[in-house]
Amino acid sequence: MQNPLRSWLIKRVLKSALVFERDMFEAYEAILKELQKKPAGERFRKLLEEEKHHQQILTRLTGRRIDDEELEKIFGAAHFHDPASTLPLPPNILKAVGQKIAELQNIEKESYLFYSNLQRISKIPAVKKAFKFLADQERQHLLILEKLASGTNG
Repeated sequence: MQNPLRSWLIKRVLKSALVFERDMFEAYEAILKELQKKPAGERFRKLLEEEKHHQQILTRLTGRRIDDEELEKIFGAAHFHDPASTLPLPPNILKAVGQKIAELQNIEKESYLFYSNLQRISKIPAVKKAFKFLADQERQHLLILEKLASGTNG
């Protein structure tokens, strides 16, 4: 039988993680509104979709236990990140959204550290695996944001 206090604590931690994901989602949405239909917006749209996917993972984890097979299915569903092929934003675009990208980098960094620490201390294999996945994802997002904000493109 599972300890009710432990179960409650896990749910609280997962709900805290959802706050990070919602903050990131809103930050990506703000950048997309700024870019509207510009081609650079597609880079952020893909990251926004991943953050939505992370919210779904955390929501499912808070609702009930998920076995390893289901986790693998969830984790494999959508990954758009590719820091190696990411190009810096053009100066005019960077000027328009540079401050929002900097704010987003801070949120991504906080969530990366949060997930990394939770992965390190978690004793439940499925939860540990979920936090490792989320930490890896946020690290990739950080790399992409750094590259987008790194200089000139064309």
